[in-house]
Amino acid sequence: SVQLSTGEEVRGDVLIGADGSRSAVRSALLASLGEPPCEPTFQDILSWWSRVPLTAVEGFSELDETNLPRGTAKSYKGPGLVFVLARSVVDADIYWSGFQLVHEKPESRPDDYRHQCLEVFASCHPAVLQAIEASAPGRVAGALISDLDPPPNSWSDGRVVLIGDAAHAMTPFIGQGANSAMLDAYILCKQLAFRADDGDWEGAFAKYAASRQAVATKKIEEARKMARVFMTDSKLHTWGFNAFMRLVPKFVIEKQFTDMDEGNSLELDLS
Repeated sequence: SVQLSTGEEVRGDVLIGADGSRSAVRSALLASLGEPPCEPTFQDILSWWSRVPLTAVEGFSELDETNLPRGTAKSYKGPGLVFVLARSVVDADIYWSGFQLVHEKPESRPDDYRHQCLEVFASCHPAVLQAIEASAPGRVAGALISDLDPPPNSWSDGRVVLIGDAAHAMTPFIGQGANSAMLDAYILCKQLAFRADDGDWEGAFAKYAASRQAVATKKIEEARKMARVFMTDSKLHTWGFNAFMRLVPKFVIEKQFTDMDEGNSLELDLS
């Protein structure tokens, strides 16, 4: 059974901790095992993101489908700044995210993330400013970029198990955070279903962790390294990075994205 903060008691066969990078389930699990606590480590990066409906981009020339066709993305990089724009294949809405390297952790949240973005990216490409301006007030979200450094040694104890950011929060710079969480859920569900008749939940958790833990830990490290590549305030590094990206063949970029999926296997050990 689990007692919630409201005092309510909930009963079930297993408890799956999918409660994010600041997981209360992880804290309780590690404490019960006598292992050291595992808290998110701020990686000196602020982030913002939003979704802009197609109906909201009228009049913003940089955001029309000529400059940003469906199914394409553009990235803009300056010293200490990165901004990514992408247009959905399905509804042509625009999704964007922005990142800023900082040298001190903010003590408080701003009242208006949209206004903060307009200030941070004021000197950037017109497409960047138009994307922020087209975003509805109150529809821009923000967060501190953190990861688990190091991640927990144990992902389960008894009938309690961790998945997603609770087990392996990572920076977004290799695009594997959500992918990894979905793989966790798929493999864990398959293992639980296979052992449903005999209730061998601990066996299911062990197989799940054996399949996912080493891969996820490696991706945390890779994502942190990539964050350092993207997020630098060196003007020389930024110039070199942008020059390289203009010259590198498309197939090299595509291979990099393919390589990022290495280890994301759906193969199951149902023994």
